[in-house]
Amino acid sequence: MEQLTFQEFVTELADYVKQRLEEESNPPEVKIQEVPKPGDQIQTALTIVEPGSHMSRLFYLDDMYPSYTAGMPLDFIKENLCAYIRKEGTTVPFDGLDMQWEKVKDKVVMRLINLERNSLYVAGRVYRPLEGTSLGLIYDIDVGCTREGSARLCVTEKVRKLLDVSEEELCAAAYANTQRIAPASIRPITDVMEELMPGEDPSEVREPQLFVVTNKEKINGAVAVLYPEMEEKIRQIVGGEFYLIPSSVHEMLAIGRQYMEPEELKAMIREVNVSSVEPGDILDDTPYCLTNGRLYPARVHVAVD
Repeated sequence: MEQLTFQEFVTELADYVKQRLEEESNPPEVKIQEVPKPGDQIQTALTIVEPGSHMSRLFYLDDMYPSYTAGMPLDFIKENLCAYIRKEGTTVPFDGLDMQWEKVKDKVVMRLINLERNSLYVAGRVYRPLEGTSLGLIYDIDVGCTREGSARLCVTEKVRKLLDVSEEELCAAAYANTQRIAPASIRPITDVMEELMPGEDPSEVREPQLFVVTNKEKINGAVAVLYPEMEEKIRQIVGGEFYLIPSSVHEMLAIGRQYMEPEELKAMIREVNVSSVEPGDILDDTPYCLTNGRLYPARVHVAVD
């Protein structure tokens, strides 16, 4: 039998899941949806919406297709997907969240993202561009821990209108909450590398000294550079004026300005982004300065013949 194309494969799975879920007394709606992910990567998901709910549960299908093309039987994949859906459930972890501003305002948090690289991902979301940069802040509601891990509801324009708040109110709440929920961490990169590679000698990175600026969870921690008083904290630890290297959405690296010029940093960042950073985790190719709590691209001098 000829192998199915990816679209045919997805349709087969969706039809089978829909047929199985229709056996329930109050079956949910099952649809196929293309979902923009960070880095504007598009993934295909089954969206399952319980009756009376305005939120959908997503089950991504892209990673299943290589197993099918490698020879895994289609019926086996169908049964495993249905078993996984039944195990995880079709209700959204935050479906019962009380969507009143007074109830959720202490849960609003922010992330730093490259708006140009994520135009599809941020479409429909509430965001704040950072003037003079390609970066911006996006907002989530931190629902807390569920059996799947930490759950967050993205703040779209639809959610903002439901909460009846302005972007300014969201931003003010997010600045206050994010540093409380995810406190900042500034550590020498040598300490981080010793944890990641115990027994290895990280002496090769001791000069110049780099400092990792992130949050305690080390997830979406690049925004920590915008916390109040971070500029002075970083300056004290680095020992003077510094540049920020946007190594990923999860952290920035601080380096003393005496060690490298912006041109060198920019070339290094581009090379690392291409070779070592997942597309969805890339923050920017440009080194930054932090002045009065705001990010500015470090001035790169271009030689003119």
